[in-house]
Amino acid sequence: MNKIINIISLLALVIVATFTYAQNSPNESILYKFEDEVPTDIKNVKSFTYTVIDKKIFFKLVVNKLNEDCVFVIERSESNNDFSPIAMKMGKADTNNINLLYCFSDTLNFESEKAYYRLKQVFETSGVYLSDIHVVENEPYYYLADYKK
Repeated sequence: MNKIINIISLLALVIVATFTYAQNSPNESILYKFEDEVPTDIKNVKSFTYTVIDKKIFFKLVVNKLNEDCVFVIERSESNNDFSPIAMKMGKADTNNINLLYCFSDTLNFESEKAYYRLKQVFETSGVYLSDIHVVENEPYYYLADYKK
């Protein structure tokens, strides 16, 4: 029962942090000031990489020695300003020296030439951390055709 309450608390924190970050009005109270107060590095992440195959993007996240449970959120933006969550995974605490692999995917169906992706890591006790931004080019898709002469 306690584990369910922790998961619900983390999900609520992610939702509140996402909506709070999306606010642009300086007069409203905010939970986090991401630009000033939150470090821009992710805790215990060994790698955060992606591969594009046939208009799909596959993210690979490798984590080692995570001290507490957290939530990993992949966010996307077409303008590099307004990020929206597209996928979420629960990060499991593991103090052993074992690499844990988390995978995400997205379809490259955006209209602009580029999409911007980042990883958000949300802890119940120690706050929110943001990764560097990955820029993905939306290259045209070409088909090969056979023509008889």
